Amino acid sequence: MHLNAPFDLVWDITNDVPGWPRLFSEYAEAEVIEQKADYVKFRLTMHPDEQGRVWSWVSERELDRAARTVVARRVETGPFEYMNIRWTYEPAADGGTVMRWVQDFQMKPGAPVDDAGMRDRINSNSAIQLELIKNTVEGAAAAKSLRGYVLPGVGDTEVDLSTKAGRPLVVVLGNRITQKAGHDLVDALRTDPATAEVPIIQVAHLQGVPRSLRKVAERDIAGGRAKQVERATRLRVEAGLVATGEDEAIGLALDWQGILGAAYGFGTRDKSLLTIVADPYLCVLTVIRSDDALPGIRAALDSLAVKEVVS
Repeated sequence: MHLNAPFDLVWDITNDVPGWPRLFSEYAEAEVIEQKADYVKFRLTMHPDEQGRVWSWVSERELDRAARTVVARRVETGPFEYMNIRWTYEPAADGGTVMRWVQDFQMKPGAPVDDAGMRDRINSNSAIQLELIKNTVEGAAAAKSLRGYVLPGVGDTEVDLSTKAGRPLVVVLGNRITQKAGHDLVDALRTDPATAEVPIIQVAHLQGVPRSLRKVAERDIAGGRAKQVERATRLRVEAGLVATGEDEAIGLALDWQGILGAAYGFGTRDKSLLTIVADPYLCVLTVIRSDDALPGIRAALDSLAVKEVVS
């Protein structure tokens, strides 16, 4: 199947196992049992069939991004003697990606259907699922994305937003005018049950700051972030939430050139925060221009929740 989307995006979406209930119509739940950089073991649970039966099994996937290949197999084989699947991804000349999967299987003696019957079922259902994947991936490719933005961090560090894929992300863009509102919003995000585990990147819009003052500005902003982390830790303890890892959960980027601000129409004189909410593939779900952004952030994150399919 040809997809009008770059390889990285196709790979990220189709190998996001927890997101499979959003990608495939047949799965009600995908539970990760074990995960490493190039391996994942998981349990898939299907929606009830016409007789109300719920089918579930454990599978595993070995991923080789460099070779653009995934090899998968069922650990709990059920009616199959074995079920192996090979996924391949090839860059297309037009910038898209050709994705192909091949299922190799054999049914057990006494299974409800024989090999030929299962082949027909798989081929029929695969056409439906591939079309759903195509719609999802190409829709994501057409959406505005946070991929490709690399901003300075504190000192000699960089904040590469492309590395934040895999989980929803909230980016809070502020300037000197909105500094307090930005800190207040982060406090609210880290203590609200609906947003408490979502990573945050605070981006300080610093376009126009003279080079001679950058060190001073950086020191002040870094000091403010340190206080932010300390305060978030205390507030989470008071709220009965786990209060470890705040330093990683609250990122900081220094946008000296105003790159992100230019992309989203935010400047040094804006009097309200600009908040960007992105999905696990870094596709932008919503942009909120308000200091009171929490309700909109909640709504955007809620849109990612897997809804029950009613047939």
